Amino acid sequence: MDVASSSAEPFQAFASILSSCSLAGPSGAKQSSPELDDLLDDQRGLGIRFASVLEEMVAAKLSPTATQITTEEEIQSLSLELSAWKLMHSLLSDRLRPPSPTVSPQELLNHNPYTPPLTVIQHIISEDTELAEWVLIHRHFMTPDPWRSPFGMVERREGGWVASKAALKRGKVTAGGPRQKDLVRALDPDAPVRQVGVRGGGELAPEDHNHTLSLLPALFTYLRYGLSDECAALCRANDQSWLGASLVGGGSGWWVSGLNEKDEAGMDVEDQEIQGDMNDAEVGNRNRTLWKKIGRAVATNDKLPVYERALYGILTGYLPAVLPVCRSWEDHVWARINARIEDRIDRKLKELGGFWAEELGVPESGEGESEGGKSSGLEEVFKSVMQIERDGVAAAARDPYRMAMMYIILGRTDILFSQFADSVPRIKQSVAPHLYSQLLRFFAHLVLYLRLLDKSPPVEFANIILQAYLDVLEKEGRTELVAVYAGSLGERHAEESYSRFLKDMNPRVSKEEKSVALFRAKENGLDLVEVAKITVRLIMGEAFIALPGLEHPEPDITDFDTNVIEGGQDWILIRSLEWLTVSDETFPEALIQSNALVRYFLASGKVHAAKELLLELPRKLLDFSIKHASSPSSSSSVLGDEPEGESELSSFANEYLQHIELFEVLGALTKCVEMMTTRPRAGTLKIDQLEWQKNFTSLVDRAYTSTLDLLKSDWLRLGLDAESEEESQRSIELARVRHLFVPELVFRVHTLLVDTRDIIPQNLGKALELPVLLANEETKLYVEFIPLPNSNTRNRLADYLDLVSQTSMACLQDQKPDREGLGGPRPDDPFRAPLSFAQVVRGLSS
Repeated sequence: MDVASSSAEPFQAFASILSSCSLAGPSGAKQSSPELDDLLDDQRGLGIRFASVLEEMVAAKLSPTATQITTEEEIQSLSLELSAWKLMHSLLSDRLRPPSPTVSPQELLNHNPYTPPLTVIQHIISEDTELAEWVLIHRHFMTPDPWRSPFGMVERREGGWVASKAALKRGKVTAGGPRQKDLVRALDPDAPVRQVGVRGGGELAPEDHNHTLSLLPALFTYLRYGLSDECAALCRANDQSWLGASLVGGGSGWWVSGLNEKDEAGMDVEDQEIQGDMNDAEVGNRNRTLWKKIGRAVATNDKLPVYERALYGILTGYLPAVLPVCRSWEDHVWARINARIEDRIDRKLKELGGFWAEELGVPESGEGESEGGKSSGLEEVFKSVMQIERDGVAAAARDPYRMAMMYIILGRTDILFSQFADSVPRIKQSVAPHLYSQLLRFFAHLVLYLRLLDKSPPVEFANIILQAYLDVLEKEGRTELVAVYAGSLGERHAEESYSRFLKDMNPRVSKEEKSVALFRAKENGLDLVEVAKITVRLIMGEAFIALPGLEHPEPDITDFDTNVIEGGQDWILIRSLEWLTVSDETFPEALIQSNALVRYFLASGKVHAAKELLLELPRKLLDFSIKHASSPSSSSSVLGDEPEGESELSSFANEYLQHIELFEVLGALTKCVEMMTTRPRAGTLKIDQLEWQKNFTSLVDRAYTSTLDLLKSDWLRLGLDAESEEESQRSIELARVRHLFVPELVFRVHTLLVDTRDIIPQNLGKALELPVLLANEETKLYVEFIPLPNSNTRNRLADYLDLVSQTSMACLQDQKPDREGLGGPRPDDPFRAPLSFAQVVRGLSS
């Protein structure tokens, strides 16, 4: 992977790696299961590849050519994340892979009691899975950061204790001349330890003493990181070969690599003995018991420098000598595990026996190397480290990455994810945004990593973390990656999460952009239909909070031309339906939601908004509705044998078409009014007046006919199931729309007919035929004029009867012989004498 690309685009880099595997669902379910060996491969395993990305990121940030300033905190955070991934890869590879066949140490000794101790120890480690894991963890914490060397510069002095040697020479030459009173009289390694005057004991010259004090920390650092050869080389470079031989005699790191699986797996007992003899010939003192006894004596000698005691404390597993020089959380964890390994091995050797154990004995465990009990596990290690306030160790132990490493080691990822999920809001407020993003990236991928390994964390906590990471991706502008991770939330959760992301997109984005975002969900295994449904319902639910409900009084519909303000709630609602019209798969839901929105707009008196909504919907949705609409006289509907799902779809299709029919009627009536404004003036050519009158008459007739057809058709009476709560609510809304628009249509067509009586004289008679239609008990249109229960609206039936009464008087007046021509209505038309509805009906019937 390119360093620059991985460092600049860590989100994309991690996503690309995951794309090579299948993202796991909440229970470890995967679209295609990658092989376990592939996930745990030491070169191309998932954890190793994540670690490689982080290594490249750090290298790029520390590069002299880096263009951005990187803080120490950021490097530290990346280093900890890198360490966590490497540790998890090592641990999970060891835990999940089947163990290699090997001979037990007891079988080895039974076959040959003279088997060398180091060979026995390697088999002890191979057989004891807990001990083998301790060795693995110990090895991990012995690995330094490749870009930050812990090794300082140390002066290399040839000739050993040069200053002390020179002082001794000067003293001999001057025969009793001035000389440091307590200076050593001998130069053997133990001279500085012996009392002054005892066999040449004394103190080193200040220069030699100071050099030794600077050399010992460097030697400790080499042993701390498992570099025993480099440690011995540094001793030799300073002419202290005896010290190097003493340290190497302890066999530093002889057990760190454990059993050499490549060489010994599958060998029989004789072969392993030979291999063990070869290994023993290379490392340490065969009489380890004797060496360890002396090393323990050095480690417990308070007169020696603290770092010299720590050197032998490491090699003998004597923890009290090592702890004073531990500075970091990693140091303390490593030192305690080191002591436990030494203790466990010594005890196992004592239990097994054999020639060498009987001949040389087994070292006794020293006091204090295993806090909390000599057989305690690693829980006590981490518990004790968390209580160390010195050097900020306790605070470092609470770092999320170190907590992750701790709980992974202890096998308690349930606690890890529970605590982190609960802490997400607090962490978001307390750390820098880029560090928060990095932390969420780590934990989200840890969730997915464990799922792929069938070690799924608790779903509720995992989803909180994944959702938080989706929020991070959205904030970082990586919207193309949201669908990739949303699918990991599992059934329903995944669709809900991605839908919330789509809901928050700018409502002004084009329909094409919405289509791309929606189909990206399908590409990543999400249910496109479900995503679209949830998205629209979320948008509508949020928008309706700011809108009045339908409990308010019925609106007075007087203006059909109120514009929808861009960016307003009505506009957002209308645009939201685009999510349901980018795919034919979502057309059924598009019908449901568009009908619901049209009902709301109409019932609220927002006629223009309803009209704009219908105009925005694609022609394909109309064709879909026509295809699935059912005729009231269809046999399947009458007999009730239509499938339930298809019946429900037919109901919504019929409603959609009837909404369109309403606006066709309203449009026809509006065109008539508009055409009246183009009426030829007096003096216009007669032929032009006649042509206009012909066209206008045709337009009015069509408007009148379409209005009557709608009124006679049981418009919006869909015969819904009253027992269903949703259908019952839908029926209430449809009834309100009918109650608003049936009277409105009657008033409008009546007014049109009366206003055009001077142009089309027969229209007055048509106007007086409308009451007959309203009084018809089959259609019961008069019911729509009566106020609804618990409504404070006026009685529109009385208004209509008054209008009919005035029309009747106008009809009688128009029958006088002086009424002629195409002039407008006379100012003396009697519109004042009211007639009852019954009188009008009886009069028309006669």
